[in-house]
Amino acid sequence: MLNYLIKLSDRNGKTDVVELDLPKAQLAALLGTIPETLSRAFYKLSQAGMIEMNGTQIRLHRN
Repeated sequence: MLNYLIKLSDRNGKTDVVELDLPKAQLAALLGTIPETLSRAFYKLSQAGMIEMNGTQIRLHRN
């Protein structure tokens, strides 16, 4: 999932803030998972300090 967010960021000019371009259910299907697993992955990335979520906006913390 992090790869998807980075590609989305790159497509938007390598900005650190991306807007999800699909509803979470559709994004989960695109990534081959279910919405619950997608939500857990977002939570884990957030807890690891790799992303910050605010609704459909996600700030990437690239090291």
